[in-house]
Amino acid sequence: MINHVVKKVGAIFAFLLCCSQGAFAATGTTPGNYIWWSFPSNVTAITDITYSVKVNQDPGPLANVFWSNQFDLAATTAAPTKLTGYMGMQSNGGSKRTFLISIWGPNVYKLGDAGSYCLNGTEGSPFVSCRTQAIYWQAGHTYQFHLVNEGDQWFGLTITDTTTNTSYKVGSIQTGRDAIDPKGNTVSWTEFFEWNSPLSTCTDQPYTKATFGMPIVNVNGVATSATVGSTSNGNSCSPDTTTNVDKVAGNVLVQNAIHNSIRGPILDAQGHCLINNNGTPALGTCSTFDSQQGWVLGSNGAIQNNHLCLTNTAGVPVASCTGDATQLWGFQNGQIVQKGTNLCLTAASPLVNVQNCSTLTTQQWSMPEIQSLNSTSWSCLNATPTSYANFLIKGMTLCPLDTMSSPSGNYHLNVLQNGNLTLTDSSNTSLWTTATSAKTPIRGFIQNDGNFGVADSADHALWSTAKTGYTGASVFLIQDDGNLVNYDLAVKFSSGFSDPTAGTSRTGGHVFQRGSKLISGQSVTSGNGKFALTMQASGNLVVTRLSDGFVAFQTKTLGAGNYAVLQNDGNFVVYSATNVPQWNSKTAGATSALLLLQDDGNLVLYSFTPKWSRF
Repeated sequence: MINHVVKKVGAIFAFLLCCSQGAFAATGTTPGNYIWWSFPSNVTAITDITYSVKVNQDPGPLANVFWSNQFDLAATTAAPTKLTGYMGMQSNGGSKRTFLISIWGPNVYKLGDAGSYCLNGTEGSPFVSCRTQAIYWQAGHTYQFHLVNEGDQWFGLTITDTTTNTSYKVGSIQTGRDAIDPKGNTVSWTEFFEWNSPLSTCTDQPYTKATFGMPIVNVNGVATSATVGSTSNGNSCSPDTTTNVDKVAGNVLVQNAIHNSIRGPILDAQGHCLINNNGTPALGTCSTFDSQQGWVLGSNGAIQNNHLCLTNTAGVPVASCTGDATQLWGFQNGQIVQKGTNLCLTAASPLVNVQNCSTLTTQQWSMPEIQSLNSTSWSCLNATPTSYANFLIKGMTLCPLDTMSSPSGNYHLNVLQNGNLTLTDSSNTSLWTTATSAKTPIRGFIQNDGNFGVADSADHALWSTAKTGYTGASVFLIQDDGNLVNYDLAVKFSSGFSDPTAGTSRTGGHVFQRGSKLISGQSVTSGNGKFALTMQASGNLVVTRLSDGFVAFQTKTLGAGNYAVLQNDGNFVVYSATNVPQWNSKTAGATSALLLLQDDGNLVLYSFTPKWSRF
């Protein structure tokens, strides 16, 4: 029922606001999500409700995206059928951005503040839609949608920008109903309304991120919050790795078209924009709202405008998308490179062509913003296959033919030469895969946002754990139960030293897990080989920089036979030969903990909390 209602709303919206192209015979595939809200049992009728929406990442002014809050108006004795409505905000493919409220059934309205307007229409049943384009919504601003019964069954909508503390009355609609039904279809959703085009795909839609606040209802003067009943993805994309819905700090953070770029201009070094001139790419004056200048670099490597793909054939046309190798590109070091070749898109004003990659400024481009990996991981070029322990931290990289194994040795995470990341058991049975075998080569690493990700050689994201709310560092583990888990790390102890010039290594720093010991005379080094943690014969535990002997940290403990251990309770302790504590990190209670000698020379103890897991 919800999906049907949402599709009907989207169809009307697309017809009235965005497309002016008539109805399509078929629909395309686009991302999307739904959040169903649940209200406390004491909320039996709603006459005053406030939703909130913040677009964290603007998909671009040429995007066609709708962030909406849907509701049902309860039936009454005099009006025995419920009514469906929605209110929200859109980016309209180059037209002015819009706030609106629409309700099916009524046909009487009142205008709001200056610049508001209302429409009557019919699709299945009559509807009224009141709107404004007088406000140009901005990413990063939170907008509250306050819908209230103003009396005599008139429901009015006021928009408040909480960032600037300004309000705007959109309009009022005579509904013939008294209240919103808390048990009805109260759902917030994100719609890419290019689903109306049969040419739309999940890889040609722009990346966006938005925060939906918990709806607040006024019950007898008491503010009462809804909670999340359930969430789901739009299910148009298969496998659906393009949407993530995550509850963060009392809100719901939604990402769609993950790993695509936003929709925006491609500029050459002279500031000219790439224009799709009826299938021929040309360079010209930039115009923010010209749809022929809105490009998306998709997760599949296609550079797309209006559902057509930049193609490396004669004339470099913008042609029908086929998935052919001539339509797969990467963006690296400012160059647009055809994948698997040394050929670069080259400005030859007023046209473009493809030439061997070089240092020419005519091969330097700026692209629409891509959801950045911000990777500091080591390149896999000419890397020697390596066998890892059961963890991966920032700075470490899994390259082709690398293997990471569980502590028991019964499970193995393998980077295959065909570009797939697979989990196998002791009998070499495949248990899980990233399904990235069409992309070669690949590497796995911890991104700056804390997620474990898989990227190709052009650093283009192919797959990730796609969770939010990481507080800092993270670790990716393969466990003895066969589970893969990405943990958020919290610093519990730090030696306080950092050498930013030390650089990083592919294999990362040395990690102590619970039970690990360092006895007299033993030493371990950081992954880059520039720092050592040593239990000296004197009993002092020290971190030294190997190039000059500089002491970056020491416990100042003395006694032959001293040893250090990371205990099961999370405390890192230096004991005497007779097991008397001499020094400790004061981290008892961090039962999920690891100690890391980082490549910058810092000795850090982390506790960890699961954020993503295979099961």
